[in-house]
Amino acid sequence: MSKEASYVIYARKSTDREDKQMLSIPGQLHELRELAKRNGLKIRSELTEACSARDPGRPVFSNLLQDIMAGRVDRILSWKLDRLARNPVDGGALIHALGKGALAEIRTPEGSYTGNGDSKFMLAVHFGVATKMVDDLSAGVRRGSHDVCRQGRIPGAPPLGYVKTRERSGFRGAGKAMPDPERFQLVQRLWLDVASGGLTITEAWRRAVGAGLTSRPTPGRTTTPIKLTHVYCILKNRFYTGLIDYDGEIYQGEHTPMVTSEQFEAVQARFGRVDVPRPSRHEFLFRGLIRCGACGGERLMVGEEHTTTAGNRLVYYRCGRRRPAYPVCRSKSIPEPTLAMAADTGLASLAIAPELARWTMSAIDWWIENHKGEDAARTQALRRQIHEEEAKLTRITDLLVTGTLDEEQYRTRKQAIQVALHDLRQREESPSRDHDEWRAKVQELLETGISCADIANCDPDTRRALLTRVYANFQVTNGIPHFTLRFPYLLLKDAPVVHASLPGAYANLPEPKYCWTYSKKAARHEGLIAAFSRWCTQDDSNV
Repeated sequence: MSKEASYVIYARKSTDREDKQMLSIPGQLHELRELAKRNGLKIRSELTEACSARDPGRPVFSNLLQDIMAGRVDRILSWKLDRLARNPVDGGALIHALGKGALAEIRTPEGSYTGNGDSKFMLAVHFGVATKMVDDLSAGVRRGSHDVCRQGRIPGAPPLGYVKTRERSGFRGAGKAMPDPERFQLVQRLWLDVASGGLTITEAWRRAVGAGLTSRPTPGRTTTPIKLTHVYCILKNRFYTGLIDYDGEIYQGEHTPMVTSEQFEAVQARFGRVDVPRPSRHEFLFRGLIRCGACGGERLMVGEEHTTTAGNRLVYYRCGRRRPAYPVCRSKSIPEPTLAMAADTGLASLAIAPELARWTMSAIDWWIENHKGEDAARTQALRRQIHEEEAKLTRITDLLVTGTLDEEQYRTRKQAIQVALHDLRQREESPSRDHDEWRAKVQELLETGISCADIANCDPDTRRALLTRVYANFQVTNGIPHFTLRFPYLLLKDAPVVHASLPGAYANLPEPKYCWTYSKKAARHEGLIAAFSRWCTQDDSNV
């Protein structure tokens, strides 16, 4: 056999995983070597590749095409034609090389293909069949994945914080996503840190890594501390709310939610904000919190650190509007101790005793126990809302059919309706969910009041989290700080006074009927305020 008639063997498998298709390439090479030996074919070299042929761009195959066009390779030996190409681009390149004479022959155990018309026609048919098989397989996998999602389960691996239990070995998507005992609480803490607004995403990531949050081990890869980019993927994944977002569709999941829809939306609001402070090498207590009152609260005040000749560290905050080409703000700077004293004074005014917190929680439990009869009425109202949302879904489908909405508009509106339906159906399935949420909010409020009692001993991160949670507005005008409390925490200021002024019959009751006073504006708030407003309006004539 002449040198020009030597063959290059090309063998390929569709995955780079060592535990899948392990014998594919060795088996192909063995059969091709035997074929060459039986037919007296000379093998110049052997090329192997672990890469899918669905799309163009395989590195080894691309180099092979370059060698063919350069005249360095003129014959190929492969196990099957679909090992060479499964897409029209690569298949067309081989047919074109045969037609131009750059490639003399493609040989497989089934036959030989050259540059004549019949061979090129048969190659086009075989490559077309391979492409069609890939398309059918893709459609089948997508259809099967949608079926898995309709069952409330996620196809493939679940996100960090969950693990999948395999009910049937080897069946993709058959397992149920369960909380990862090692990572669920750590990932949940990450969500809550970002949702509360007390920490930046970077700070929450560092705190999570410090607490031991690592990636999930995979075959051939050990656990490593999670990357910041992974944190962004986690915080944008709706799976953690109990929903499955797959291929543009929203499905109800059967897994345990990690966060509520409200917390998810609060985290999404953190992305894309223009007023988020940029990373700094200084850990200022009020970074990104204080706004300049002289500028109408539009500009953040930035921290500056100075060191005196005696080595003392001084921190001041000034308006950020001092760059060239911008109007200069003449407001006074303010030292950090002045801000800290004003903030701590406000926090100390919210302090409550643990005994008062326990008394209030017992009252909340009493109220919940005596209002369980309202669950039926609330369930009926939820069913009406569910019916209205389902009607909206039908209407936007009609708008899509008539051409009033395009695909993108339809998908956006559909997802919003599906998310709303998910929340309503969860509330319908759990009539006591509203009560549980109210109780959790009251408990969080009371725990904040207990924390404020020991504000002097809190570490900087805890103090900053309290500041962000309690205060709605931080402004400094002409060096004077003005802090505005968020509404629910206003109740903490009056709690000891109201409790002390109650008659003994109320203050000592194990199931009291009275709690803190509230304003008409407060009564319009949902959640915690709904619980207080209904509770406080109970008639005391029977006491």
